[in-house]
Amino acid sequence: MSQKNTRKLTEPAYGLAVSRKRPLLILGCTAIVLLLSGVATGVWWQTHQVSQGIRVRDEAMQQEIVKLGEALKHAELQAEHEATLRASLERQLVEQSEEVKRLRGELAFFQRTKK
Repeated sequence: MSQKNTRKLTEPAYGLAVSRKRPLLILGCTAIVLLLSGVATGVWWQTHQVSQGIRVRDEAMQQEIVKLGEALKHAELQAEHEATLRASLERQLVEQSEEVKRLRGELAFFQRTKK
């Protein structure tokens, strides 16, 4: 008879324990699902932020490339202008040197004829 009493005492207690644990189990599973959902959202947010950062960096690099290209074109034009100016100045120097030689020759001629 003691076994029947023991069995009767443990069965309702076991059923009661399961019914008390069920809400905790559901609550625990819900907490785990919410935690995993939060982690997934965090990972997605970080990925989104990284992709936004990469996009911003790419745009900044493209703008920098455009600026450098414009600076290079400007430098090429300036170098071409300086080369043209140098050639022009060298031509003028040659012309003036020839003019100086001619004038010296005339001066020497007039000085000889004046004597």
